[in-house]
Amino acid sequence: MKKNIIAILLLYCACSCNSSVELKFDSIEDLEYVSMEYPDILGITMQILQRDSVLFINDYKGDTLIHVYNLKTGQIICKLIPQGQGPGELISPLYLSKSAENLLMYSMKTNCLYSLPFDSITLLKNKLLTKKFKTAFHTNRLYPLNDSVFVCSGFLDKKRYAMINCRGETVLEFGEYPEFCSSEKDFPDWARFMFHQSDFVRHPASDRFLSYSNHVLEIFDCDGNFNEPLLKKRILFGKYNYTYYEQNGQYVLEGDDVERGITDVGCDSNYIYIVYSINKKSEPSTVSYIKILDWEGNPVKQLNCQKRITRIAVDEKAEKAYLIIQNPDDNLMYWDMKK
Repeated sequence: MKKNIIAILLLYCACSCNSSVELKFDSIEDLEYVSMEYPDILGITMQILQRDSVLFINDYKGDTLIHVYNLKTGQIICKLIPQGQGPGELISPLYLSKSAENLLMYSMKTNCLYSLPFDSITLLKNKLLTKKFKTAFHTNRLYPLNDSVFVCSGFLDKKRYAMINCRGETVLEFGEYPEFCSSEKDFPDWARFMFHQSDFVRHPASDRFLSYSNHVLEIFDCDGNFNEPLLKKRILFGKYNYTYYEQNGQYVLEGDDVERGITDVGCDSNYIYIVYSINKKSEPSTVSYIKILDWEGNPVKQLNCQKRITRIAVDEKAEKAYLIIQNPDDNLMYWDMKK
């Protein structure tokens, strides 16, 4: 996690951007969204994950960490995973993803992946939490490309990403860190990992996937196995600069003039929906955008919003996108994509 810490920098280096790639959107519109009735208080929403008519809400600070919300009835089906260290409990933060039959939960505290069958959740059966494996290194995101191949970024020896099998073993390391900053290539890998921590999104019907950090998005093709993915396109979304230093630990410090950047990404079979915030420490703003690209990385449309969008989940079948918008607390909304 990036740490914005006010401190005397004893051992530090700095970089600033000397190159920029800016996407140009010919079509720009205002985002129209609709408020949804949610029968509880939303805390700090880390993720929203949609499957069929169910929305899973990953709550960072809740006594229970996952809210299971029925999109048809507007009611909470149940709450999952009490926060703690006892049987059936986990410590926040979690990273949620899904396989064909299971809700997957990766514990960033223990580096362990757990699963729950979807049927046991929605049918309110016995919810038996199963530990699948533990990774050999720390990562904040462990994303399934299919039932047997996972991708993540982490503290690796040489590369930016790793592909992991269903036993938690690293099979392949691949990918390079961005070098949009003049001195970034000389930074230690731990500093670049901390600044460019990555999340992932997979195309619904192919083996194409993307990786994104706050400022850079990369599109890859792969074969669904453990062969090295092919980088198709790398896009810089916003200029950035940061420092790193070591003083009783390892830290990165983002520049005051750097935009918050990409906060979440959703997709369907045709498009990628990128939530982008222009908020800066030096210039606070609630303005955010949804930047829409096709799967080749070409700009399609930009939607402007005067409120701060933090999370998105795209329901391709219903042609809706579910949003978390801060106003100032977290609120659940939806965008009718047919309009």
